[in-house]
Amino acid sequence: MMERLGFLIGDWTLDYKIPESRLSEAATGTGTGTFRQVLNDKYVYFDYSCSLTIGDAEAHRIIAWDRQVKAYRYWWFEDSGSFSDVAGNFIDNDTRDQPKVVPYRRGGEARNDQ
Repeated sequence: MMERLGFLIGDWTLDYKIPESRLSEAATGTGTGTFRQVLNDKYVYFDYSCSLTIGDAEAHRIIAWDRQVKAYRYWWFEDSGSFSDVAGNFIDNDTRDQPKVVPYRRGGEARNDQ
């Protein structure tokens, strides 16, 4: 299933135009990112950094196919300390569905600590 993400592999140049919202002030900027397959192509890592008018940032994403829930899952870690666990899939060859926050799991229990 990871071959479905092959179009992402490589280096990317990123342009940001962030609108003002209740979550963020307006910002613009640029960045770079690299998607690469790792660990026998079972995972895709995405590392990026950006320079915005509101400051610089870096993040790391790990993407995997979850056979149990039959969806792609990703874990997102930011240098701010924020992180998330999200699941999603493709609706068809050109469309990815909206990612959904996955309940945080600790000790086998599903919890919504986010």
